[in-house]
This record gives sequence, structure tokens and C-alpha cells, in this order.
Amino acid sequence: MTNIHDGPIRILIIDDSEDDRSSYVRYLSQSDTHTFECTEVETLEAGLKQFRQSRPDCVLLDYLLPDGSGIDFLERIASDYLPHEIRVIMLTAHGDENVVLSAMQKGASDYLRKGDFSAEDVRQTVVRTVERGALLHQLHTHQLDKTRLIVKLQAALSKVKRLSGLIPICAGCKKVRDENDSWQEVEVYIREHSDAMLTHGICPDCSETLYPRIYPDRARKSDAT
Repeated sequence: MTNIHDGPIRILIIDDSEDDRSSYVRYLSQSDTHTFECTEVETLEAGLKQFRQSRPDCVLLDYLLPDGSGIDFLERIASDYLPHEIRVIMLTAHGDENVVLSAMQKGASDYLRKGDFSAEDVRQTVVRTVERGALLHQLHTHQLDKTRLIVKLQAALSKVKRLSGLIPICAGCKKVRDENDSWQEVEVYIREHSDAMLTHGICPDCSETLYPRIYPDRARKSDAT
């Protein structure tokens, strides 16, 4: 999306009336705040080709064209572009309320009724449409970034294991019963259900019991009891 403050706003005018196209170009050229670059085509097919090639910032689209309608244009680009990329202002005649409604439902950003708008109306509608498209583009980008972050966090959380709740452990051999009713060594259970790493050693009490020669006082005390 072109930043409207950094460069000219690129307009595609699709209208088979040369007089109308000239009027739109003249209206836009009278702006004191923005610069517009206009490309003119006369038919639906030429408009579709130009739209896909240049991706203009805004389209002024006549409803009635020699080879179709403005609604046809909207329907043919709808599947290839995101809503914020379709910045189309439909140009309709008086009394075409149904056309306006259909155009807005098909993705048009705004509309102007021919013979019922001023040069300032054209400029304001174009700028408003482009600014709205820029805002929607930013929101779409932020949403994508948010979605990517959520995916990364979910992937990270899926790798985090923690023990919680009641753990059934044998009072004698200290094996743990897992969710499959199998009994595992406590070391195995902890390794499979957490990110803890176990290392083995011998506590002082066990050292005295297992190695009485090294700890004779502990051995005599055990015999006495």
C-alpha cells in the first residue's frame, strides 16, 4: 500500500466516457494537498488488466461499461485480493440505489452518483478511500503478526512439560503408576512427564547403610535397633 504522504496517489479510472474521464482527472489535479497520477481505460477487460498490473491505490469505476459492469469487475477481483486491497469507488447514475447496495456488498469502498458531485467530493472520497485502505492494511498486518506470535507461543508451550495433581507412587519400591496403569521407575516417570534431568548420587543415610565399613558407627546403631 502506498503511503499517501510519501508520494502521489495512483488512480485507475475505468469509464468509457472520455468527457467523464477528463473531468475526474481535472478535479483531482486541482487538489492543494495531494498529488494524483491517473491512468485511464475504457473497458472492463482493460481495467482488469491494468488493475492487476499496477495495483493502483484507488479505482474510479463506472457501473456501465461496453463489455460488462462495475459489479462484474468487483466479482472478478474478489477472489484474488483481500478486502483492504480493493479500494473501488463506484460511479452510478441517479436512482441506482440497488446498484449502490450491490456494489457495496461486492466490496466497493464508496460510491459517487454521476451529475451529483463536485470536484471536492471526488477528491475527498478518493483520499478517504485510500486512507481507509491504509488503515485496514495496517490492521491486517498487525493481525498477521499477532497470529504468528500466538503460533510460536503455542509451539513453545507444547514443549513445556510439568507435573501436577496426585501422582500414584508405590509405598514400597517407589515406582509410579502412569496413565496406562503401568509401573515405572520414578526416574523414568519424571523424565517423561517433565523437562527435569536426573542425576544419581547417594545420600548420607544410604551411604552409611550400604557401606557399613566406611560408617561403622551407623552400622552398629542399625544392628542395635
